[in-house]
Amino acid sequence: MRQRRKHNLDAELERCKRFLLEPAPASSENALIAVTEKAYIDGAEIFKNDKQISLEIGCGKGAFAVEFCRRNPDRNLIAVERNAKIVVSALITADAANPDNLMILHSPCEVLPRYFRPGSIREIFLNFSTPLPNSPCTRQRLTHPRFLQIYNEMLMPGGRIYFKTDSGDFFAYSLEQMKDFGFEIVRSETDLYKSDLIADNIQTEYERRFVNMGLPIYMIIAQKKV
Repeated sequence: MRQRRKHNLDAELERCKRFLLEPAPASSENALIAVTEKAYIDGAEIFKNDKQISLEIGCGKGAFAVEFCRRNPDRNLIAVERNAKIVVSALITADAANPDNLMILHSPCEVLPRYFRPGSIREIFLNFSTPLPNSPCTRQRLTHPRFLQIYNEMLMPGGRIYFKTDSGDFFAYSLEQMKDFGFEIVRSETDLYKSDLIADNIQTEYERRFVNMGLPIYMIIAQKKV
């Protein structure tokens, strides 16, 4: 029975593989080394068009990515996920919806400058990144200055970061870090579902759960200065 399950999964992955970006492998698993070995992704080649590219970092099972692509046929989205098992789920979600403007990249955030040229990204979505509340883990938060530096480098002038979380502490931390780094705060909401921004909101899997629990959803829209 296990053999059959594995065979079925392998067949499923082979079918979904067209949504997986597979850049040339780096010579080292060390992020500091890998990021220096540039393997820039050519959006025009992989999408067969010249539309601007958006990123979702930490795409989970792919629900947001698929809906974003459905609503925005004028944009291409590359959904990034570092967890290999979750990448499989995202690929299956993409295969079921079959968008022509979505690709999935298996990569940690630290290595993204290896794949994207400076100033090449229109917008970045950080949807319910792990809050990591304990101080020893702060450096791993996706809104720590070391990651903001990466986003700032990849974003085009005027490019935006869209951040959502259910954690008030993570929201406050992220807002402070973005301001200190020099991003312009376009909007900050402590209850997204009571703001006018909800009209264009795309729910994630986690978000649906938190909303059903009655928790407020926090949001920040930050813009790279021109």
